[in-house]
This record gives sequence, C-alpha cells and structure tokens, in this order.
Amino acid sequence: MRLGKLKESVWQRSVEKQLHKNLNRYKTASLGDALVLSPEAGSGRTAWLTAAVAPVRGWILAPERLVARALASAAACRMGSGPDLRTYPQLHISAILSPETEEQPFKKLVRDLDRLAWDQNMFLFVDRAEVSPAVTSLLLYGWLQGPAGSAAPGAGAPEKGRPDYSGWDICMAGDLAAEGTALIAAEKRPELEQRYTRDYIDAAGTTLDRQALKRMQDILAKHFPGPVLDLGQGGVFGGLWELAVAARVGLSVELKRIPVRQHTIELCEYYRLNPYKLHSGGNLLILCEDGPGLVDRAGQAGVRAAVIGRAETGNDRTVSYDDEVRYLEPPDMDEIYKIV
Repeated sequence: MRLGKLKESVWQRSVEKQLHKNLNRYKTASLGDALVLSPEAGSGRTAWLTAAVAPVRGWILAPERLVARALASAAACRMGSGPDLRTYPQLHISAILSPETEEQPFKKLVRDLDRLAWDQNMFLFVDRAEVSPAVTSLLLYGWLQGPAGSAAPGAGAPEKGRPDYSGWDICMAGDLAAEGTALIAAEKRPELEQRYTRDYIDAAGTTLDRQALKRMQDILAKHFPGPVLDLGQGGVFGGLWELAVAARVGLSVELKRIPVRQHTIELCEYYRLNPYKLHSGGNLLILCEDGPGLVDRAGQAGVRAAVIGRAETGNDRTVSYDDEVRYLEPPDMDEIYKIV
C-alpha cells in the first residue's frame, strides 16, 4: 500500500465494514476520528468525547506537531474545556523509540510535550513507551478524552437525522499547509540557509504556533454546530474530498481565497511541491450556514479564516483558480514524503 493515510476505499472495506457498531452506546461525533459516548456509557451526567490524534513520525518538531493535531481534533469534535481543571481534556500518548535513542532526547521530548499541552489546557498522560527494532525513528500516537461541548455534533441526534448541508459555506481556519511548512523549514534548514536568511527560515518554522486552535475550539463549541474536519495528510485537497464524502455533498472551492503565507508559497516552489497536497496539520475545514460570521469571530480571536467555497447539491467537486476549473480527485500521497 502507498505511504501515508489509507485510501478511502481501503478504509471502508478493511476497517469500517469489519467493526461491530453499537449505536446505543456511541455515535459519530464529527467528520474526523471521534466518537461521543452517551450518558449511559460515560459519566451518567454528561456526554464524553474520545478523539483519535493522528500519529507523529520523527523527532523534528514532534511536540509542536502532536499538540497542534490534538488541538485540531478537540476543535473538530467540540471537546469542552473550561477554567475548572476537571474539564481539561486528557491527551494520552504512547511512544515507540528506535534502539539508537538516548534517554536525554526522550526526557526533553516528554518535558516539551507536557509544557505545550498544559499551555493549551490539556493534561498529558504517557500510557506506554517502548524501544522496538521495528522503527528507525520516533513514533508518537495517542487519543483525547474530554467532556462534549454544548454544540458537539452527534450528541443530540442519530447520524440518519443529519441535515442537508448543500448551500452551506465552506470555511478554512488557519494558514494553508501550516505543519508541512514548519516541518520543511526545520528538516531542510541547512540547505535553505544557502538561499534564505535565518530570520526568514525561523518565521517559516513558526507557522504552527500561529494557528490558535484553542480559540477556534471555543468559537465552534459556542456558536457553530456544523461539521468540522481537522486537516492532516493529503493537505487541503485531501480534506475537501473527505469533507464532501462525509457530508454527502458536492462542493465548489476558490483556491485564491485560502489563507496562505508567503513562506509556504516560496518553499513549495523551491522544492516543486503542490501546497494544496502538503500536510496541513493545524488547519480546520468548517461547514457552516454563516461563513462570514465565523470569519468575523475568528478574526476577533486573532485567527486567520476565510470562506473558501460552498457545498453543492450532487456529487460534483470542483476547485478553481481564476478562470481555470478542475475536478477534485481522491486523496493522493502527501507531498511531504517527496522530501522528508
């Protein structure tokens, strides 16, 4: 099989169709890897969410990448978080290390993860850590658990009762390919220093820090109950395809509206990468009835967001740039694997 995320067809026939589903105990909570547990299956008083966190491979920016993905997952499923420590989501992780790993780098990794998670009102738990000859570098994977926010999708109605999303706005929060840009800047720094200044590379490496996903989590939980997808492998093209499939809509998207930083454009041009297929951890796709209202609230919170398109009736999924229109294709291998 190809590198990266499983193809949609492989996932459906080899994972979804192999699982028993007890809808009296849980429901799909978002368009991502999340479930909402019913009161009977949870605390007896409130619904609790569990959400998968996409794995991180490699030591480069590992804490930043993992926490950004956890925040995106929490925002996508409206996991609650408040001033009371008991409402903090719990981030559980496991680590697999190569036999060459020294103790000090791992110690620093855990310390950095704990600091970043605490800064974002999350408790960190390391459930398991082991050294394995099966890996050549670091592998981190985990899951989140926390109380469902007031607007958590799936907490009130069964999946069959989902509304018709055609005509809704498609919004994007965060800058295009935030994680991919930061990863390239960190991984290829010696090479990039031959072309760009150190300050420029430093700025490119901080794209993940600017996403402010905690603020989007609060905004979505309070004001916008529509479907949300946290982006990752396959970039925004892959995310748009997944959004359309899960919401059962077509879509039309104007690529020029997508928020993007000059660092991403230049690094992708230098390495001949398609930025729309580059890893976009740290970004959210949001279906909502009031796109301009969401963009306005995000801007007030210091988050760059934009209405990038519209959900349509039918199955046509098109993206356009100026006068050029093309049909969206199923997710391909992420561009990051071409150089990292």
